[in-house]
Amino acid sequence: MSTSVYSDHLLCAGCNKCMYVCPSPGANVVSRDRTGRVVVSINRRKCLSCGSCVTACHHGARNFQDGLKRMLSDLQKGKNISLIVQSDIVTNFPDYLKIFRWLKNVGIKNIYNGALGVELFAWAHLKYLERYRPFSLITSYCPVVISYCRQRRPELIPRLSPIVSPLLAQTIYLKEHLNVTDSIGVLSPCVAAIANAAPGKGPDYSVTFKRLHEHIKANGIDLDQECASADPDEPPETPFLHLRPDLKKMIQTRLDTLIRVDTAQGSEVMKLIDRYADTGVEHLGAVFDLRYCRHGCSLGVGSCPETNFFKARTLLENARRSFGEADIISHIDRNFRLFEENLNAELFKDDYESPALSEPGVSAEEIENSFLLLGKDPGPARRVDCGYCGNKTCLGMAVSMAQKINLPENCVTFIRSRSEYEKSKSFTYLDLIQNVSEYLLLSPGADFDSNAEHALMALTYSMDGFSASLWKNVYDSEERPVCQRMITYPSKQINKNLVTVTLDDPPGWLDTLMEGNSIMHLKTNMNKVEREKFLGRNVNAILLTPILARGDFWGFISILKQEEKIFSDEDIAVVSICSNILASSLINQNLKDVFSAAKLKLL
Repeated sequence: MSTSVYSDHLLCAGCNKCMYVCPSPGANVVSRDRTGRVVVSINRRKCLSCGSCVTACHHGARNFQDGLKRMLSDLQKGKNISLIVQSDIVTNFPDYLKIFRWLKNVGIKNIYNGALGVELFAWAHLKYLERYRPFSLITSYCPVVISYCRQRRPELIPRLSPIVSPLLAQTIYLKEHLNVTDSIGVLSPCVAAIANAAPGKGPDYSVTFKRLHEHIKANGIDLDQECASADPDEPPETPFLHLRPDLKKMIQTRLDTLIRVDTAQGSEVMKLIDRYADTGVEHLGAVFDLRYCRHGCSLGVGSCPETNFFKARTLLENARRSFGEADIISHIDRNFRLFEENLNAELFKDDYESPALSEPGVSAEEIENSFLLLGKDPGPARRVDCGYCGNKTCLGMAVSMAQKINLPENCVTFIRSRSEYEKSKSFTYLDLIQNVSEYLLLSPGADFDSNAEHALMALTYSMDGFSASLWKNVYDSEERPVCQRMITYPSKQINKNLVTVTLDDPPGWLDTLMEGNSIMHLKTNMNKVEREKFLGRNVNAILLTPILARGDFWGFISILKQEEKIFSDEDIAVVSICSNILASSLINQNLKDVFSAAKLKLL
């Protein structure tokens, strides 16, 4: 089980920090949850398990899980498990020998120093370079770097060193050379420790220092008491030699001092990999050695929370001094001789394949449409590059929108422009309601049809519409409701094929309106019958709002748009208000007609 990063949508604030720090394009997907909140989820196929988002998220929405609980459960069931412990434990647990005693007490059979894997990794590389003399080789014991090359730059796979990571090398050594039959776990500060392990070759459990620290603290485990209850006949644990051989130094001192070895470390290495891939071979060194974590493995995402750069450096130097530089060199030389005598370096090779990632193709037209949707015309507006959306550039945002993994609402300039638009729209709504009121309520004695047409004109312009119509409900000879068009603005836009709306044409629409509900559709969401009934040429959106007079269905207002753009909730609410004003005007007009008729009778 490899360590995996996960997202908790309930805690996600939609701040996009996770996306901004992520080195893998497309690994984060912006969407809306069931409540309409903008949240960022993880595309696991593209996630490198680097854990950068876990560090960046201040809301607790990003976290990781490891194999600690499963390992402890299997130990309780009596399973034989041995543990490879990365030597960075000396910088994360100053009392690490007490940790070893507790691990033995809970059932761990053997504890192996992960420094051996580092030595195997270095030795196998020296043998590979000596035998094959490759040019421009990418080396790294960092699974994140390997995963990035495999996923994002598959053309570099032939240049990837085939030598597996130190943890995988030591696992292979234990299982295939020493014939260890126990299940193998690894304890390290790396979230992605066994991300590239081939099936059946890698460790069975990946445990992080951080989760182990949390478990000990949460369960009130007394490490001193654990040591006191140890079996007196069992030999004490020996101090760990912290060893991370400098591959550059080893290549130049053991093979050839003139071999050029370029090194890089930190989150920016992904950009360097991209530049490396686009650089001519005449400018590249023989070896390009990379690490992802800026301060090394000791401060990986899975390290203990109390560990910092300065404490780690102090503990590391103390650990190295306790052995002495000469002793360390002698130790490495002795082990390398043993490897030469007993091992075949080919045992630690693996052939990397590129995972089949389906990248959605994005055309220049789709990118242009994304920019237009954001309201960004060609020019400076497309080069703001503020990073608010989670992308490094505005172009990246347009691409991610075209790939359907980001939303316009994530763009700060879009939000600002929309805010200004909504502000101006509010004034437009107020003017609309005032104008409709004047036309229909404050013009006594005027012609109702003329005033109604002026009101429809105001509605058309305010809603950026193509035309608007007033429909009145009547009853046919069978006493079934039928809505007939009374007035259309502008009158030249009258659809002569559309005169009435019945219960069956189109099905369900009149029922919805008679229940007091509005109808809004885009052309792409309408069936053929609905399009032919309501939409003429160049019409792509429609809104129908009912008119209720004294609680009874009187008719409805229809507004058509040429642009395929939805009517907002605010648009629908304002049109409903205008419909109520129209209903009040109708009641007022009916009262006037009644009084006029009564007056004539009296005369």
